[in-house]
Amino acid sequence: MTDAKTQHRYQIILLYEQNLINSPAAAESLEISERQFFRIWDVFKKSDRQIEGLKYHSHPAWNRTDKTIEEKILKINRDYPSALNSHLSWLAWDLGDLKINPQTVRSILIRNRRYVPFKEKPDRAYKKFSATQFGALAQMDTADGYWLKDYPMIHLILILDDATRTILAGGFFDHDSTLNNLSVIKAAIRKFGLPALF
Repeated sequence: MTDAKTQHRYQIILLYEQNLINSPAAAESLEISERQFFRIWDVFKKSDRQIEGLKYHSHPAWNRTDKTIEEKILKINRDYPSALNSHLSWLAWDLGDLKINPQTVRSILIRNRRYVPFKEKPDRAYKKFSATQFGALAQMDTADGYWLKDYPMIHLILILDDATRTILAGGFFDHDSTLNNLSVIKAAIRKFGLPALF
């Protein structure tokens, strides 16, 4: 005897195979991603199209996020509901010294029915956020100008710490080349270590 969830999966897959719905609609109906839908469909085909092949097998994930970490991510999400997963990941590091991958953030939000796809997030003018601690965010940019009389354009490549506005490294160069940019990055890392985000 099959459960209601398996029956529902079976019906959606049949509708998809008969071209009555497309894959995004099928995935939405099952409340999963398209990639997960195609995985389920593949398992169904490999099981000789047996409905038992669609049964959900619960098993504890070896890498499941700790409950306290999950609660912290959900709190940050409540405080910053319009933030993207990458922003939530950065905020977790900046506000709570918590290193967590944006993909893990996404999984936590999906599991707790708080995930909002990027295209459904409301358009709004984002306020620039500033880091609250040294080393959280390094900003790198180049300014170009004819600053010396009778001399060609000069490029100032500079790296600043976002929280303190400390100059981490910089230099004047004839060319804004990859090599020159890398040399400035190397100098900053040698002196201050690797920032969490460039």
